[in-house]
Amino acid sequence: MSVTVDYLVVYSEELDLMDLLTEMLKNALEDVYDELPEEEELRENINIRYIKRREDFLYICGFSVEFDSAEERMGELIANFSGSVVDCKDKGIEHLLKLNDPHLCRTLRAYGDEIFEIEMKLREALSLIFVDTYGQDFYTLLKDVDITQTERPSVQRMQQFYENEFFFLFFSHYPRINNRKRPNQDGIFEYIQQAEDFEELKQKMTATPITKERYVDFLASLEQRVDSIEKLRNCVAHNRSIPKRTLDNYKTAKDLLLEEIKEFLEEQASDDIATGD
Repeated sequence: MSVTVDYLVVYSEELDLMDLLTEMLKNALEDVYDELPEEEELRENINIRYIKRREDFLYICGFSVEFDSAEERMGELIANFSGSVVDCKDKGIEHLLKLNDPHLCRTLRAYGDEIFEIEMKLREALSLIFVDTYGQDFYTLLKDVDITQTERPSVQRMQQFYENEFFFLFFSHYPRINNRKRPNQDGIFEYIQQAEDFEELKQKMTATPITKERYVDFLASLEQRVDSIEKLRNCVAHNRSIPKRTLDNYKTAKDLLLEEIKEFLEEQASDDIATGD
């Protein structure tokens, strides 16, 4: 299969860019092909789309390269070519950006599908916890939680798409999902009116929104998992390459989190069956 990748490069005027790119493509292909294409064929795979000269005698060039390889070797081939160009600073290469990359796009799309599943499962578990705790307040489940939402959806909007407030949180919000919001003046007066003594007042003002022990344990476990998932999710959302460490941490956290959610939901079903609810 073949993909065409776009680049932007800055180079010095004494460099013959086409010759260098052809040489670097040949070097990159040596690890993929037993028999290399002819140089003329390699040159046809490189398309210099525009060149702009700067006042300091440097050039800015947009070019594209068509790579032909098996899917499992495509990422390696693109990385080898890109790295070899960057390494030519002594020959006049000043800067390189890799832009449109269909192979990267496919990779990110696949991880995007995984993150979709993770977040939907997480929303299910959180919704169960908060709906069980807050009863009929289906669209104000986060009223006691110390989270600032960048977008506050209307009830009508949430009803229209069968969603709730958890659909509008960031991954970075999840570890703080059981932090109590500081009460305003009216809230403090309400606590004072409801409390029979100072100890009860203190308990009301410091208690977490969710107090059931199993729920609290599950919410606390999120802090250990979602940071690694968020870092990869940000790469997917902003079309960035994924560093190896980010990917390794994500894979570990994903498996653990999905297993924790699965076990948690299964426990709830078992509780209902056991109690006859």
